[in-house]
Amino acid sequence: MSFYIKKIRFLLPVALVLALSGCWDRKEVNDVGFVLGNAIDKRGKNYQATIQIALPGQLGGAGSKGGGGGTSGGKSYLMQSSEGQTIRDANRRQQEANSRELNFSHRRVVLIGEEMARAGVEPIMDVLGRIPQNRLSALVVITKGEGKKVLEAQVPAENFPAETIRELAVNSMNKPRTIKHAVNLMIGEGIDLSLPYLGLSKQDSKLIKLEGLAVFKDNKLAGFLKDELATGALLAMGEARQPEHTLDPPEGEGKLVTAIYQYTVDMKPVIETDDITMKISVKGLGEVIENDSNYDIDTERNIKAVEKTLNSQVEGDIRKAIEKLQTKHRADIIGFGRTIRDIEPAVWDRIGGNWNKRYPDVKVVVDANISIEHVGSLLSPLGRKEGNMVND
Repeated sequence: MSFYIKKIRFLLPVALVLALSGCWDRKEVNDVGFVLGNAIDKRGKNYQATIQIALPGQLGGAGSKGGGGGTSGGKSYLMQSSEGQTIRDANRRQQEANSRELNFSHRRVVLIGEEMARAGVEPIMDVLGRIPQNRLSALVVITKGEGKKVLEAQVPAENFPAETIRELAVNSMNKPRTIKHAVNLMIGEGIDLSLPYLGLSKQDSKLIKLEGLAVFKDNKLAGFLKDELATGALLAMGEARQPEHTLDPPEGEGKLVTAIYQYTVDMKPVIETDDITMKISVKGLGEVIENDSNYDIDTERNIKAVEKTLNSQVEGDIRKAIEKLQTKHRADIIGFGRTIRDIEPAVWDRIGGNWNKRYPDVKVVVDANISIEHVGSLLSPLGRKEGNMVND
C-alpha cells in the first residue's frame, strides 16, 4: 500500500507541473491589431477589403483632439485596404502588410459597398460565418457608393467612424440587422433581405447619414426605399423606431409634427381561390411633438381630427412602400409569404414554390389606428394669441 502512495506522491507533482504550462500562447496588446469595422467593395472580378484598426496609444492625453481623437493631432485609428480574389485573400494580404496580428473579434460593424451588394452578399456572409473569431452580433449596413469612403469619413463626434456607423445602424430599426439576423432572412422562406442604407452627407462629407432602406431580391441589391417610403415599409415590418410624421393641420395653416412611440402590427392573409389579400392593421399610441400651425389642439374633437390625418398618412405611406416593393423591386421584405406560411401552411405548400410570381399580385388593405395620448407641455403654441387659433 505504501508503494502505491509513494508512486502517487511522485506522479501528482509531475502531473501538476505539466498542467501549469503558463502563458505560452499569450499575446501582448501592442502586438494585436483590433479591427473595429470593415468595408467590402467589388473591384472588377476582385474584392477590396478595408479595415479600421484601433490605435489605443493615440487615445486621450493632453495632445488629443476631439473627433479624430489622436495624440499630437494623430488619428486614433488606422485605415488599411487590400485587394484579393476572395475576401479572405484580401484579408491575408492585409495581414502580410501589418506588423500586428489582426483580430476581428471586436469588429462591431460590416459595411457592404453598393456595387458589391448588387453582385450579391452570399460570399460575404460565408466568410463572416465560417471563421469562429468573427462576431455574428456585428451589424451589417449597405453604403451609398463605396463602403471604403464611408468608413474613412472624418466624423466629428466619435473617436472611430465605425462607432458612428454602428450607432446609426442601431437607431435605424427596432431590431438592428446583425450578421446572424441577416443570414436568417437570406435563408428564410417567404421573406427577402433588407438592410440599413448609409451614405455621406452632400452638405458635409464628414457626416455619415442614414439614407433609408436597402432592398434585396435573391440576396442581391434590388434598390432603395427613402424618406416616407422607408418609414412606411419599416412600419409594416414593425421595425420603425419612433417614426415622426409632419402633417398638414385639419384646418388653418402651418404644420404639425407627431411621433409614434408605441405600436403593434398585425398581418392576416385572406385567401379566396387564387386571390390573396393581405390585411395589415397598425395600432398604437402617439404624441404631438411640435405645433407650428394655428390649429388649436386644446379640444378632444380637434385631437381626433389630427388622429384622422395621422392615420391617413400612415396608411398612405405603407401602401406606397408596398406598391413600390411589388412593382419595381418585386421583393417581399415585409414577409407576406412568411405570414402565409405561418398562418396557412397548407396554402403555402401549394403556392410557395411559385411565390415570386404570385407576390406582385397580392392585394393590400391597410388600417391604421394611432391614438394621440399626449400633446406635450403646451396646449397652444407659444407666441400665438388665442384669437388667432383655428378650430375645426
